[in-house]
Amino acid sequence: MEPHTDAQQELYDWLVDYIRVNQHSPTNRQMMRGMGLKSPAPIQSRLDHLRKKGYVDWVEGLARTLRIVNDDSTVLVAVPRERVIEVQQLLGVA
Repeated sequence: MEPHTDAQQELYDWLVDYIRVNQHSPTNRQMMRGMGLKSPAPIQSRLDHLRKKGYVDWVEGLARTLRIVNDDSTVLVAVPRERVIEVQQLLGVA
């Protein structure tokens, strides 16, 4: 996997901790506040880069579907049950 910038690493570490403690992914606003930023734009940019590098993923258009993808391709649980059902329905596997 491609390495992170310092800002990306800070967000990645924050996300891992948040998801581990809360058992669901944060909103963009929670990430923004957690990083001490006043705009969501840097969060989205960092998330986009982390996604392109293979460290995180999410389902477009659905809230709180962000997940951390580890180097060994395992995933930390970060999706509320109701979102899992929505995604399954979208994918036609429910």
